[in-house]
Amino acid sequence: MKIESKNIRVEFNARLYSHLIAKFDGKETVLGAFEPSESVTADGKELQDFTLSDTAVEKAVVVTWFWRRFRCIDGGVTNT
Repeated sequence: MKIESKNIRVEFNARLYSHLIAKFDGKETVLGAFEPSESVTADGKELQDFTLSDTAVEKAVVVTWFWRRFRCIDGGVTNT
């Protein structure tokens, strides 16, 4: 699995370790070895090994919520 833009790519292996690749002037330069990029702490132990079992591409909708605050005045509701 990989994520890339014009000048950089992040690659993940089957254990979900990642490394970076720089892309300039038609050349690719690997910037380090695959290393754990995520971890989970369970029962006080840090776990860094995960096995990639499947990938999927999904559309995401980002919604910005505007919160309204209401307060009660003499049993009625007033928008503030």
